[in-house]
Amino acid sequence: MSKSCGCLRRELAIAAGLRRRHTAKPKEEAKQLAVARMRKFREDHPGYIQANDRMRTLQAHHISQEDHDALLERQAGRCAICGRTAEATGRKYLDIDHDHSCCPGSYSCGQCIRGLICRACNHGIGLLQDSAKVLLSAASYVERCKKSGAPETERRIPERGMLQSELHGDMQSAAEMTAPAKIN
Repeated sequence: MSKSCGCLRRELAIAAGLRRRHTAKPKEEAKQLAVARMRKFREDHPGYIQANDRMRTLQAHHISQEDHDALLERQAGRCAICGRTAEATGRKYLDIDHDHSCCPGSYSCGQCIRGLICRACNHGIGLLQDSAKVLLSAASYVERCKKSGAPETERRIPERGMLQSELHGDMQSAAEMTAPAKIN
């Protein structure tokens, strides 16, 4: 007696209309269908995604909605650094700032929360490595440039080992040397 793999039975069932043939959809078509389903869900449930994102943010920082609201009230609804409201920056919420020396990364233990700040200030202190020394140095640099119109020290051109002003002077004299001679 020979063993049957079931292919013949499957084909007969398909032919009889009892079963459908499996056809895989191309990846792009499947992706478009998934995007359309998500778009429809967002239309049918406005605010659901934002509320879920907000809840996840609060959970990631181990802070309750009540504690967040109290912190926002203490700061009068403004960024703790620049004083702008979230709406003034084009966002719905201020970012939760925490001490990265305690909890590196995007999550915090809840004990190291420093305050609520706007996205620009959050990125600024993050790019300056949360270092008070670097932040003060940057503030000093900006003030020096405001007063004098340029930094106190000129930038060195590494390839030539000369100051920027020397380079421009050098270029000017080279341009004079290559200029066509005037014929009288």
